[in-house]
Amino acid sequence: MTNSHWNARRTARRPQAEDGRDDYDVDYARVVHSSSFRRLAGKTQIHQGDSDVPRNRLTHSIEVSQIALGIAQRLKTADAEGAVSRLVSSHSLVQVIGLCHDLGHPCGGHAGEDALNACLPYEGNGQTLRILTRLEGHTPDVGLNLTRRTLLGVLKYPVPYSRAKKRDTPPPRRGISGQPLIGPEHKPPKCYLDSEAETVDWMLAPFEKDRAIVEGELLKTFDASLMDLADDFAYSAADLDDAIALNMMKREWLELDAPEEYWLGFMDHMEQQDDRGQTWSYERLMDALMGGGRKKMTGLIINYLLSGVRVHHDERMHDELYRYRVTLDAHRSDLVDILKKSVFRRVIEAPSVQLDRVRIQKQIIDVYDAMTYRPMMYLPEKHRDIWNRSDDRERVVADYIAGMTDRFLAKTHSSMFG
Repeated sequence: MTNSHWNARRTARRPQAEDGRDDYDVDYARVVHSSSFRRLAGKTQIHQGDSDVPRNRLTHSIEVSQIALGIAQRLKTADAEGAVSRLVSSHSLVQVIGLCHDLGHPCGGHAGEDALNACLPYEGNGQTLRILTRLEGHTPDVGLNLTRRTLLGVLKYPVPYSRAKKRDTPPPRRGISGQPLIGPEHKPPKCYLDSEAETVDWMLAPFEKDRAIVEGELLKTFDASLMDLADDFAYSAADLDDAIALNMMKREWLELDAPEEYWLGFMDHMEQQDDRGQTWSYERLMDALMGGGRKKMTGLIINYLLSGVRVHHDERMHDELYRYRVTLDAHRSDLVDILKKSVFRRVIEAPSVQLDRVRIQKQIIDVYDAMTYRPMMYLPEKHRDIWNRSDDRERVVADYIAGMTDRFLAKTHSSMFG
């Protein structure tokens, strides 16, 4: 059972008589076949390292999609006949939101995001909405023309850039060598881009009563909260697995960052699940995680996190999309937070990753400067046409660069600057 405004599209769709798909099946197909989705395969998730099979943005998005489905299946089992069961009844909807969530992350990940934000207002989640509703060419002027509910599920931060920012972002500093230097002051706020305000207004139009109730707070849908939690699970467990595989996480670091007290709930859970009655110790856990049992342990950690998923019910809200929100119990939430912080501190901030950060940021800023200076010479023909029609021409260049894979950015920079 759905509400008609959930399934609305900016442009009406006329299904063929023999098409057995529902609206969310259509959304899923459109995303999977989009060029923006395919490009995620060329965008690094954490670090390439020496592995020929590291996670990238595409594999990460598939994992988030699968974990989101696991959350939905557990919620449906717990509430077989209730409103929550209806909310998670479409597997295509749950999965497509997970597949979409990182579409706006540019080449270079967060380093690339900061570099683009130093050039003009840019934020990866906001760019995701822009891709889905404007840049993909499926339907003229409305991108992939997805349903309102799918778009709302991707809208993690329903606040415009101009209101979310704390101050104006300064231009890049220039070092003695002329190297552009990007620092913490260039990190964008969590938001959508002001250029997409009309689209967001359309998305939120049926929910004015609910917007009024939470005035000044983020109005996040049930689907967005589910996807956000799935992303946290993937970040804390799957990215930790990747870090260990790439030899970027030492045992002593993990033991220091995530000591035994954070794992007590997991060990109790494992003992309850073990038919052989074996006990779990912190040493056994670390042996398995840092050794040959790493892959299995990653799955066990995710299953443990899934068992702590809950639904918060806010009776004030009128629409079911906002009346319910997916949450995680306190013990598991603490473990997720500590593992995310460990991966960030030991891997994202590692010198080898930060050296890549400087290189890719210079590439982005060099290419942006050149293309905004001589767009008719350097932009591809398609984007030259868009530039000529646009009222926000620098944004056209940013869209083009953000869509590049890491390798294509390096190739473009090399061709232009040698």
